[in-house]
Amino acid sequence: MIEPVHAPGLIEGGVKAPRAPEAEDEAEAAPSMTSASARAAPKGPFGSFHRMDVRLSRYQLAVALNLGCPLTEVHVLMLLATQGPLTVGRVADATCMGSSVITGIADRLEKKGYVTRARHDHDRRKTLVVLDGPRAGAVVDCLSLLDQATCSLSAHEAAHLADAIDQWIELLDRCSAHLTQLTPLADRPRRTR
Repeated sequence: MIEPVHAPGLIEGGVKAPRAPEAEDEAEAAPSMTSASARAAPKGPFGSFHRMDVRLSRYQLAVALNLGCPLTEVHVLMLLATQGPLTVGRVADATCMGSSVITGIADRLEKKGYVTRARHDHDRRKTLVVLDGPRAGAVVDCLSLLDQATCSLSAHEAAHLADAIDQWIELLDRCSAHLTQLTPLADRPRRTR
């Protein structure tokens, strides 16, 4: 079993280390909110989703700290752990990153011992990124914590939770598709060298 990570302060890249939620974020933020912002605070299903998103981000940061990887690498590792071996193009599509970025991430993960590359069975021109290597078990251990946590749910509760998550994913996909069709409110920032 993976021991909890306790790393206060900043970690590499200026990202804050996750903290245990001693008090609800809403309760901590409430005194500093103005009456207008308090009225605009998300309530209902979106408020619940936002709280879940914050907790998922904390979990991913804890996984990143435990594995010694940046979040982008953790996202790729989590994808490979849940989807199995994928081509660089499929990983890029799933993570909304470019193929060249994913190639670099796969190179780093291979050097760290988390992934290997294998030839595609049906198309020898393609290479698969596979969660397999001396340190791949650590990724599985981190992710199995969530499976262990849900073992206390009944079959009905687990099915209900899975259905609710699937509905949220569908709603998010529809909202994302709608937002990408809108005209941006501002120009995309240009990179300067």
